[in-house]
Amino acid sequence: MLGVDFDAPHPQLHANRAAAFWFLLFGLFLFMLARLMNWLIRVKGTDVPKFIGVHLLALSLIGVFFMPVSGFWLIIPQAVIIIRR
Repeated sequence: MLGVDFDAPHPQLHANRAAAFWFLLFGLFLFMLARLMNWLIRVKGTDVPKFIGVHLLALSLIGVFFMPVSGFWLIIPQAVIIIRR
């Protein structure tokens, strides 16, 4: 049995699990960012900094490039609104 490593990961067997993990983790991050922006607007009475909009726009355009059929398209209008304020 030389050359067989039972502890080696099999990336194709865990691809769906990895995708679900990153989707959920990134979703929680975006939820936290949305709550922070909501707090800035409603509680502090300030606008969201433009750099947040620029970063969201860049992130969404990268996401659209790599995954055209996805929800990244929904981030673009929000990023533009933040940048234009």
